[in-house]
Amino acid sequence: MVSGTNEGRRRWPCGLCDEEYATRGRIAGHRHVHGFCFTLTDFEARIRVPRHSHDSASLTLVLEGAYEERTIGFDPELEAGAALYKPAGEPHANRYPTRARTLLVQFKAGEPDLDRLRMPRLREAFAMRTPHVAALGRKLWRELEDGDDEALECGTFELLGTASEHSAASPHPERVVQVARDWLHACYRDPLDLSLIARLADVSPSYLARAFRAGTGRTIGEYQRHLRVGRVMRQLAHSNAPIAELALEAGFADQSHCTRVFSRHVGISPGVFRARIRARA
Repeated sequence: MVSGTNEGRRRWPCGLCDEEYATRGRIAGHRHVHGFCFTLTDFEARIRVPRHSHDSASLTLVLEGAYEERTIGFDPELEAGAALYKPAGEPHANRYPTRARTLLVQFKAGEPDLDRLRMPRLREAFAMRTPHVAALGRKLWRELEDGDDEALECGTFELLGTASEHSAASPHPERVVQVARDWLHACYRDPLDLSLIARLADVSPSYLARAFRAGTGRTIGEYQRHLRVGRVMRQLAHSNAPIAELALEAGFADQSHCTRVFSRHVGISPGVFRARIRARA
């Protein structure tokens, strides 16, 4: 919900959705994942949003174009690749001198549960723009379009970790990566649970996401998908079971999901892969 002017407001089914913010642009994508709400919005040039505030904390990522956001203490111009964090209740006004596409990530509890995540509590708005943040923004956009909830959650925790300094001394990253790998190899067919893995490693989900990426070159979601694709490849080579059945056994949502991920990793569809394996036999 938005505090401020009621002009042009219309309701969306989500209690987190930024009604006034949403009506200023065209909603291109919207999704809920665990404690997060993602809204992809396109804005035309010369749009102004009067001063208002939100009940939930948020991260806004600028994917294309640029816009200005005036909040307490600073007036940043945010270009593509930038991200802006605002705590709940932060008054601000927006201006879009050019067309822009943004991804708004809102937090169900009004602000991230930073005590549970073991990160310093973020009490003030701040902006950041680094190549890593820009890459994460583009990745979240792709995962939103693909409908990949696990990847969205992983990317969001990684972004939170980038946006906040860890409050405690960092544990040994190799041990953290090994704990995560052990869980993934044992449970890769199950829904990805970053919070559970983080508890097993005794770290925050954000630290887990960063340590795993640094140690393996992959996100946890990418590693899990690699394991699932590997299982499907082995089964395709040694089993006559339908691809839909193999997809479900490997943890994919359905055959379509499996085919999309498999093709991205292997370069060909599961059906073509099976046909080539049999042709060589």
